[in-house]
Amino acid sequence: MFFRMNNIKESRKIGKIISKIEKGEYKDNYRRDYSSHVIGITGPLGVGKSTIVYQLGKLYAEKGKKTGIILNDPASESGGSFLGDRIRMQKLSGYKNVFIRSLSSKDAGGISGITRDAVNLLEKSSFEKIIVESVGAGQSEIEIASLVDTCIVVLMPGMGDEIQMLKSGINEIADIFVVNKSDKKQAQRTLREVEMLVNMKKGDWKIPVVLTSAIKNKGISELMEKIKEHHRYFKDNFKKIRKLKLEKELRILIKNEINKKLNCFFKKNLKNYVDEILTNKKDTSTVAKEVVNDCFTKE
Repeated sequence: MFFRMNNIKESRKIGKIISKIEKGEYKDNYRRDYSSHVIGITGPLGVGKSTIVYQLGKLYAEKGKKTGIILNDPASESGGSFLGDRIRMQKLSGYKNVFIRSLSSKDAGGISGITRDAVNLLEKSSFEKIIVESVGAGQSEIEIASLVDTCIVVLMPGMGDEIQMLKSGINEIADIFVVNKSDKKQAQRTLREVEMLVNMKKGDWKIPVVLTSAIKNKGISELMEKIKEHHRYFKDNFKKIRKLKLEKELRILIKNEINKKLNCFFKKNLKNYVDEILTNKKDTSTVAKEVVNDCFTKE
């Protein structure tokens, strides 16, 4: 699914290229020059990520910014909430400076495998703002953090388990936290909990925590200001930040390639290995070592 800009010619050209990328029929060696500001929106399901993307996209469009939006959707989801988000998003199609593309996130980690190429294409096409929304499940937060310049993690009141996750490292990837649905009970409590956790983190950038009610367009202007502040910090510390992001990106891409090779190998050989274990010919540790050797030491 994708929605066209009023500039139909450019929209169709970009849409066709992304379709070719999805089919593996197009590859561009373009490397980012960081003329665009790429903003990532991630967080658990149901926190209002799509509404925040919509509100930010609308504000950028009204400011005359050429804005691209990449939505990574659950491959199997088709419920009312999903459709409602997309209907709301489609309202942006009335702005001639907005391009929206929805990609399937069936790949592991919640970020479509062609998202990076799509972001590169939009930057090459002179988009000033590129917003990438992740599904918000599993490793998607880590993946999106390596891809974007400014990573926003969205939470909402009453998410005790998710708040505890911040202690185990998720706060390492957030440049800005948003506590959305501020009209709910415990909003102020959640805000204080997140602020307390981010205050424990050392670093030059003090992570802001913004309280919003995206559905009512409350707090979005403040969020946009924090995004602007972080972008300045990103540009002032570009070499250091870029090095860290490249390390994360390389780890992710290598793991993805390893997983592809392992999955292909399993399709051909897994049954035989299981049979050998069941008949007590080999144990699981021996088999695991053999699989690694077979996958990575043989042509």
